[in-house]
This record gives sequence, structure tokens and C-alpha cells, in this order.
Amino acid sequence: MGEVAKITELKPRAKIEKRDLDSLTTDDEVRAAVRIALSGANTREQRRAYVCISSQAAKTLQKTERIRVGLVRCRIKLLQDVKRCYRCFETGHLQYDCKGPDRKGQGLCIRCGESGHKLKECTRPPKCCICASKGYIKVDHIPGSHKCETSKRI
Repeated sequence: MGEVAKITELKPRAKIEKRDLDSLTTDDEVRAAVRIALSGANTREQRRAYVCISSQAAKTLQKTERIRVGLVRCRIKLLQDVKRCYRCFETGHLQYDCKGPDRKGQGLCIRCGESGHKLKECTRPPKCCICASKGYIKVDHIPGSHKCETSKRI
């Protein structure tokens, strides 16, 4: 199509997380293994690397279970792509498909569920407005986190 448009082939993509990289692992060492993005070091001086590749390549790579990066053999985990709605703060759908309450339009903070401020300015402890509205006891988390009971049911 020349200068007017660009044609690309759409393929399903998957995200893989590489765990147990030591904190001395350099970006170049990981990139030599696979094209990735690195996280910061955790309390055990380990980093995580994320890579987006085709779904077929991810399944093939996951069968190996570990990949050598520098001096370390790292575990590989296939991550699930979770849809998240920033209108009602729930998971499992996107904003254009939302049939839930417009919490964003009400000006609620996604961290504490209170109005009057945004996430950037929030200093309050986390409180899941979704779990609270459904009557769950544990609400000390943000909506959609791994602690959220409503996102576990999807």
C-alpha cells in the first residue's frame, strides 16, 4: 500500500515472565536470550523479565520450563492477559463493554474507593470498592489485585 497504509499480519500474542534472575544480570544478557523488559530487583535480589512473543512460540518456550540467562537457569511462566475495566474497576471486560456502575465518572479513587482525589494523590490504605459492595470481609486491597475475590471468580 506504499506510503498510504501498512499491512501487518495479526497473530495471537502471549506474555512470558522470567523469574529468579539475579540482580547482577544485565539487560544485554537477557536480551541475548530473548527480547524482553526487566523489572527492578526484589528483596531477594532477583529480577523478573517480561517478553511479548507469539502464542505458539510462548507454548514452545514454556515446555522447556527453564532458560539459561548469564549464570542462572531461570523459570518461565506463561502469564494470563486479564482484561480490566477502568470505568467500573472490575476485571473480565473492557470499558466499552461495561454494564457496571460508572465509578470513574463518580470520581472514585481506584485505590481506596473514596471520592475527591485520584490514585496519584491517594495516601489512604487500599480498600476494594467492588468486594465491599458485594459484602466480602477482606477489602484491604485494590480492585483486580491477586487478593481480590471478585477477580478470582473470572
